[in-house]
Amino acid sequence: MNRCARPVVRLTTAIRHASKGTRMYVDSSPAKTVDKDPKNVDKKWKKRTNVPKKNPTTGEPEDLPSGKIEIKGHSLLRGARLRRSFLYVPAHKERFLEKALTSAADCIVFDLEDGVAPSEKNEARENLKNLWKRLATEGYNVGENQRAELCLRINHEGWLGSKHWEQGPVKKISAPSHEIDQDLDLLALPDALKLSITVVAPKVHSPYDARNIRALVSKKQRKVVDRSRHISRLEIIPTIETAFAVHNLPLFFSHGKHFSALVFASEDYCASLGIPRTKDHSNMLFARSQLVNICKAAGVPPIDMVCQDFKDLDILKQECEEGVYLGFEGKQAIHPDQIETINRIFSPSTEEVEWAKALLEAVEKNKTDGAFEFEGKMVDRPVFRKAENILTKHNLIEEFDKDKFLSGESVIKSILANTNFFLRYIYRQNLQVTPSIPALQEIAEAIKKRTNPIRDSFPGAASHPSHGQTILNADEPLLAEPLERDVLAYRYHHGTNLGAIFVAEKWLFGNVFPEGATGDSELDAVKAQVNLHGLDSTRQLFENFWSTIMTPEDWVFLANKASVTTVRLPIGYFSLGPDFCRSTPFEKYGTVYTNSWLYIKQYIASAASHGIATLIDFHALPGGANCDSHSGTSCHKAELWGNSKNLKLSVECLKFIANETKDMPFVIGLQLVNEAAYRAHGMYEFYDQVIGELGRINPHLNVYISDGWDINTALQYSIKMNGRGGCSVIVDTHKYYTFAEEDKKLNPHQIIEKVNLAELENKKGQGAAVVVGEYSCVMDGRSWGNIKGNERKDLATRFGKKQTETWWRECGGSFFWTYKMAWMPGGEWGFSEQTTNGAVPAPPLATADKSAVEDGIYKASKSREDLKNASMAQHTNYWNHASPGQYFEHHRFQDGWEMGFNDALIFFTYRLNRSGGGITRTGADRIGMLDLWVKRRELEYETLEVREKGKAVDKRCLWEFGHGVRQGIKDFEHVVGFC
Repeated sequence: MNRCARPVVRLTTAIRHASKGTRMYVDSSPAKTVDKDPKNVDKKWKKRTNVPKKNPTTGEPEDLPSGKIEIKGHSLLRGARLRRSFLYVPAHKERFLEKALTSAADCIVFDLEDGVAPSEKNEARENLKNLWKRLATEGYNVGENQRAELCLRINHEGWLGSKHWEQGPVKKISAPSHEIDQDLDLLALPDALKLSITVVAPKVHSPYDARNIRALVSKKQRKVVDRSRHISRLEIIPTIETAFAVHNLPLFFSHGKHFSALVFASEDYCASLGIPRTKDHSNMLFARSQLVNICKAAGVPPIDMVCQDFKDLDILKQECEEGVYLGFEGKQAIHPDQIETINRIFSPSTEEVEWAKALLEAVEKNKTDGAFEFEGKMVDRPVFRKAENILTKHNLIEEFDKDKFLSGESVIKSILANTNFFLRYIYRQNLQVTPSIPALQEIAEAIKKRTNPIRDSFPGAASHPSHGQTILNADEPLLAEPLERDVLAYRYHHGTNLGAIFVAEKWLFGNVFPEGATGDSELDAVKAQVNLHGLDSTRQLFENFWSTIMTPEDWVFLANKASVTTVRLPIGYFSLGPDFCRSTPFEKYGTVYTNSWLYIKQYIASAASHGIATLIDFHALPGGANCDSHSGTSCHKAELWGNSKNLKLSVECLKFIANETKDMPFVIGLQLVNEAAYRAHGMYEFYDQVIGELGRINPHLNVYISDGWDINTALQYSIKMNGRGGCSVIVDTHKYYTFAEEDKKLNPHQIIEKVNLAELENKKGQGAAVVVGEYSCVMDGRSWGNIKGNERKDLATRFGKKQTETWWRECGGSFFWTYKMAWMPGGEWGFSEQTTNGAVPAPPLATADKSAVEDGIYKASKSREDLKNASMAQHTNYWNHASPGQYFEHHRFQDGWEMGFNDALIFFTYRLNRSGGGITRTGADRIGMLDLWVKRRELEYETLEVREKGKAVDKRCLWEFGHGVRQGIKDFEHVVGFC
């Protein structure tokens, strides 16, 4: 029989039984009433729940508070943790979770219920799994709130229907809905057990629902945890949202203190009564007062309702003061901006603390427990206790807020206190050590000796040192002017691939494949050549190919005619020399590649002499990152993923490249994988490991990752990594409109219309960075149909222009596939031919002559102050009007604007005096990786604040600096007129 469907017993009876420790639940069936005999109730529930032990003297449950609860403006609940601010965070947005951890909230409630759409709940659960894994294995990042209570608000579907939790013994209990079952599974994860997550149960009608939550979670936890291991008691906070729940309030503690707090939800409560929420809240006074009294009697904190006007801090302040007067211990929040006000008002004020200290000093001076006059009023023992409570709570809050935010200083203190325990912690956090501190220098040396980077960090992504690392070296200059390496790495990349030169593809350069070659890959070519000519002759043949395929005229064409800024150079692991061919299919042919790395470095130098940078694309990895022959072999298997030997060799190859190129400013990045197989198993764990390794070699290196044909997931990863500092992570996506069946059904006009980068629309401003690593003017034969001759050529040109101009507007760079091929000028695949046809136009800045650049500099200099003042006024007026009463620090916007304007100027003038190598034009550059550059400046700004002030920057206003940087760049680009 459903226990939540019978008539409610009289409130006075419930209170009487509550005072006697009787365990009762309200039922509403007209057929039966609850047996009120304490003995019978005890027998009935003995097998269903853990009966609290009774005090042998008083006969009361030991869970109930034994002493009196002192109630005042700021009451003291002995043993209860602080829950002044109760911040809800929708879990489907990873950036919301990261931001919440930097707030000062006492409780952070990760929401899976009303704040998350049904279609996004699975994504929300995955985000929480990843977050808990990071917190449990690596700890908190610098600047995060390590004192906050972590809570999970689960779903409620199924609680309000006619069928509730399945009845029977606890061991057979099951959740009333699949959504709730999935939510509770999160609490049984090992990482969740380490973090002691508190459950917030919404729309609870009676304690029966919450009791079943604890039973079901316990059952789930026992499945994954050794029975001998102690599992801490699950803390549950029910939310009171209906008239039925308010009526049942006395029963929530009728069988002991089984809940950590109670939360009042005003909107749902009013909806259940069919009444509006009035401004003075008078129509909710009974419910709120009832909840406060029940909680204070049980010794748990009551949490007050949400202030919906989150932008109006005056209304929030008024509601907080009202809650304090009623006896609430905290308040729910829906925005981080509310936290400071809530925490302040639910804490004793400075005046209260001073009054309490003065009173207790007077009590000590008078040496009496009786009444006496103090500040014109008679005071006695109740007032003394009130003063004691104020000071006790004040001291508790001071201790709680001490080192709330993890800082570099607090980490160092912990290290010095317990070096051995924190060795691994520092390694995983990748904290940079100040050389001037001898003790820390010794710790750094100990880390090198005691840790194995590959073993300790792979394959688990969350345990990797790249997670949570500090931003820059301790002696790194912050907010300095961009260096040459910065301009080369972050400018817009207009370029092409030098494809199939160091990773052979038969369809491009068939001249290196003899007739006996059985496949289309590099391995097939070298194997056939060695069989015909031997190792030495094959080495000479390949070296002759590498040295002649790119002529001096080619480099001049790229620099002058095509205005290329960067080339993407695909290489393979075999390209690094014989040592990297051991125990691979290339082992027998390793000597062919004795000098291949020297030729690669010659390509880099030739490009640099013409002002062209190089992106090294690790195209062919051991085992193959995909099933295509351009991965090095024709086995048609992606045997990199899941193969520890191949993965380890890949890491060593990438480390070698990073070491070799760390002093080459014209190497602007290293791509870890080309065209990874779709949803390749362990791909992001591999990225995690490599990024950590490369960051220790060259923290300035930009790392490019393949999106694995899933750009949305890759973008989320890029945003996460770029928000933590270290190596910048840029997503490489390939845009072809010729391979997919859906594209083959479209005609050229439809395909041209389809060109876009819509995936970036909702990612702007978050620190994402994207380049289109490969694209072309090719369409499938079915798309072309009967279109031929000049009509086809014109459409191909339109197609190429539409793509090139779209990439210029939407992302950080693009690379046409490919520059040249042996058997024809290139056709719709050839950059050289399509550039000549006008299908791949150079960016406007790249073709600017010297006088145009100088004119732009003059206009920018002349307009600078006017632009700054106008932007500052617009920013200030907008936000002061949009959010009146909100705390701002508008000077940060001005600081950011100055920084952004100056950065844009340096990028713009970088090439002004460059010449040589046959270059006849000057040109200019703009910041192509805009979001990434702004994010980098924000991180530097925050780090500088930490260094100077010794604490984390107030993140409420950090966004103003970032807005300023972005606006300064935009204002510069607008005034020079090329962007």
